[in-house]
Amino acid sequence: SDSAQERWLQRTIGQAGERLGMVRDRLFALANPQRHHLILDLNAGSGLLTWEAVRRVPEGGVYACVHSATDATALAEQAAALAELSRPMILQSDLKGLSALLEQQAIDVRFDLVMGRNALLREADKAGILRSLLPWLHSTGMIVLAEAVPQNSQRLYRLLDPAWLGT
Repeated sequence: SDSAQERWLQRTIGQAGERLGMVRDRLFALANPQRHHLILDLNAGSGLLTWEAVRRVPEGGVYACVHSATDATALAEQAAALAELSRPMILQSDLKGLSALLEQQAIDVRFDLVMGRNALLREADKAGILRSLLPWLHSTGMIVLAEAVPQNSQRLYRLLDPAWLGT
């Protein structure tokens, strides 16, 4: 393997916070990608899963879905440090339009792994989105997601002592 590229990927991956790193590591432990796999990151805005995927599948490939032009540009600028064959394929689309974009840019591609962190958070039809991804999975492929559940997250008002507030 290319040691300079490996060091760059480690630095990029290491910049993620500890909690995010644990989520990333848990997803990859569940997915157990092989060196030759094709991976689709559904929410590649921060690159958290994308860069780890690039590191883990040097003989395969990574497709990174971003939702904004700003994220696409940022990811492309970061990827410029990699050898051209190691760079992720950046797809700019929301999840509803992802299948149509894949039909245009990757018609014969079948992913071994579709993964994401908080990819479905803002989607009203989560099941519909997942169904739309099934045709893009290899017959032995899998979808691995980590989703925050907003109703279970911390609330600011719970940090206050009720005695501090008047009626």
